[in-house]
Amino acid sequence: MVISYIINFTSLFLLWTFIVYLLHRLSHFKHKLNFLYFIHRYHHRVDYNIERIRKFDWRYLLFYFGGFYESLDVVCTMTLPALVLYLIFPIYGGYLLTFHYLYEVFLSEGQLDHNPTITGAVTNYFSWGKYHLKHHKDVRCNYSLIVPFWDFIFGTQKS
Repeated sequence: MVISYIINFTSLFLLWTFIVYLLHRLSHFKHKLNFLYFIHRYHHRVDYNIERIRKFDWRYLLFYFGGFYESLDVVCTMTLPALVLYLIFPIYGGYLLTFHYLYEVFLSEGQLDHNPTITGAVTNYFSWGKYHLKHHKDVRCNYSLIVPFWDFIFGTQKS
């Protein structure tokens, strides 16, 4: 029974990260009708390599990450896919939504994703620190969030 839960959750997690990967790639396709490009470009205006690590802000609890468009970017590319998966697979989708909320609020911003001090072997297994910041220098690579699996599969991974 426990193994079944782990397999089902892992499968749903991989599906979610695949959808997030696709939406993130789409958000870099410059076109006047691409709403995702319009909102995602605000996220790339911050130079995380020189800006100090962001500390927790109580507004993160409300999914507000420094600006309207930055917050909308997270909701459109990560939260909505998780919500749809929750509606299709309520049990495991509930776990996924809980994981997503806790990750975004407490870990994502300055702690893991954009933390320039995270380097080395861990960035081979997680899209944190140096791995994701590489994407901010070269938007043609490293689209995966949380795990670099999809970049590896689609050949967009760059060390």
